[in-house]
Amino acid sequence: MRQTKDKVLALDIGGTNTRLGLVGREGDLVGYRRLKSAVWNREDPMKGLVELIKEYLSEEAPQGVAAISLGFPGAVDKGRRALVNVPTIPQLDGMPVADLLEEALKTPVYIDRDVVTLYAHAAGELKLPKQGMTLCFFIGTGIGNLIVLDGTPYTGAHGVAGELGHIPLYGKDAPCGCGQTGCAELYAAGHALVRMRSEFFPGEDPDLLFPLHLNHPAVQQYLDTLAQVIATEMVILDPDRALLGGGIIQMPEFPLELLKQKVVSRLRGGEAPNMTWHLAPDAQRAGVIGAGLNAFDRMDKEGA
Repeated sequence: MRQTKDKVLALDIGGTNTRLGLVGREGDLVGYRRLKSAVWNREDPMKGLVELIKEYLSEEAPQGVAAISLGFPGAVDKGRRALVNVPTIPQLDGMPVADLLEEALKTPVYIDRDVVTLYAHAAGELKLPKQGMTLCFFIGTGIGNLIVLDGTPYTGAHGVAGELGHIPLYGKDAPCGCGQTGCAELYAAGHALVRMRSEFFPGEDPDLLFPLHLNHPAVQQYLDTLAQVIATEMVILDPDRALLGGGIIQMPEFPLELLKQKVVSRLRGGEAPNMTWHLAPDAQRAGVIGAGLNAFDRMDKEGA
């Protein structure tokens, strides 16, 4: 039987898929699983999440684990104990998930935004410096954004800093799952590409979008919008480095250099001489590993 008391049960909660596994202090991963999120979140998400974790622990870690760590695709409160808004699982909005899980599972529980766990993984893999400011842009179905100061994610007064995907764009009025309208991620992430494919390239393999249609006006407009959104935050905060990642950035022949050029052209005075760009590793298990590493970091800081 594997020793699990020194490992963290880490979960990467996605709108479509949930990934989980046991993570060690060095980022080693065992017992990895992936399942459809609808398996547990369709009716009573809180109850379903408890049952999912109990079942996994009984099969993979009957001795128990050091902690349980979850990354959610939404806003988390400043204390990182409750969910503020999760558009893909609205039943959990406002719920003290960490406290409820601890009560049900009798194990320390840590929750955070999924972008924090993705940064934790990328920072370790790429050995990113902790000094200064790192801005993270994970472009997937939505926009995952994180502001990191000297290695520590900045949360803001209420825990919701860095929600760049929910900045309203002028003249846009499409409804967003967060409850607002015209949010940037509706026009500069996966949502926009789905609409573009339906309108201009119906039935075509999504992987052919950038290889075949880079010069199409709709594709160029999409890249311009994404660059404008990224540049807005960079102009305000003047970072030391930028980390790009996510499923859209990892699509076949995504024009990464062109996107960076479009961003830099919008910066005040151009790109700073020492500012660096980094590409997050393309790893399906990154969110799980990052959730585990994030928990170890928090346990160390809190003296757990």
